[in-house]
Amino acid sequence: MSESSITASFKPISSNWRKAAVLGSVWAAFEILWGGFLHSLKIPFAGMILASGGVLLLAAGRRLWPEKGLAWRAALVCTLLKSISPSAVILGPMVGILMEGLLVEVAFRIMGGNRMGAALAGALAVCWTLAQKILGLFLLYGLNLAVLYVEFCRYAARTLGLESLTGIDLLAAAFAIQSVVGVTAGLAGWRLGGESFAAGHRSFSA
Repeated sequence: MSESSITASFKPISSNWRKAAVLGSVWAAFEILWGGFLHSLKIPFAGMILASGGVLLLAAGRRLWPEKGLAWRAALVCTLLKSISPSAVILGPMVGILMEGLLVEVAFRIMGGNRMGAALAGALAVCWTLAQKILGLFLLYGLNLAVLYVEFCRYAARTLGLESLTGIDLLAAAFAIQSVVGVTAGLAGWRLGGESFAAGHRSFSA
C-alpha cells in the first residue's frame, strides 16, 4: 500500500473533538488532583465543589467555542482520563462526570448558547451530585433508608424545636443550595469565557 493511500485512510480529528480534548484534559486534571485532595481530607460537599469546577470550565469553554456537542465530548474525555487515575474509587465519579457533561449539553440545547443556558447548566449539573448520592444509597439500602431518613428528620426537628420541619423540607433546602451554587458557577464560567475571548481578540488585533 502506497504512502498516499495510507494517509488517505486516516481521517483528521474534527475541530470539535480537539477542543473537547483540551477542555476535558483540564477538567480531568482538576478532578484527579483536587478530587483526591478533598476526599482524602473528607471535606464536606466535595462533590458539589468538584461539580462546580467542572461547570465553570464547561460554561467558559462553551462561550469560548460556541459549538454543539462540546460539553458531552469534553465529559467523555474527562471520564476516560479519570478511569486511569490512581484513586481507589473511580466508578461513581466517572458516572457523575459523564452525567454532568450530558446535563450541561442538554441545558445549552434547551436554553441556547447564552447566559440563561449557563445558569441552567450549572443548576442541573451541581444538583446531580446530590441526586446521584441519594440514588446510590437507595440502591444499596432500599426503602429502609427512606424510613431511617424520616425518623432522623423527626428527631432533628424535635431537638431543634422545629416541629414543622419535614424530610421534604430538608431535601428541598439542600437542592436549593446546590442550585444556587451551580448557577453561580455557570455564570462565572460564562463570564470567564467572554473575558478570555475578548483578551484573545485584542491580542490578535494587536
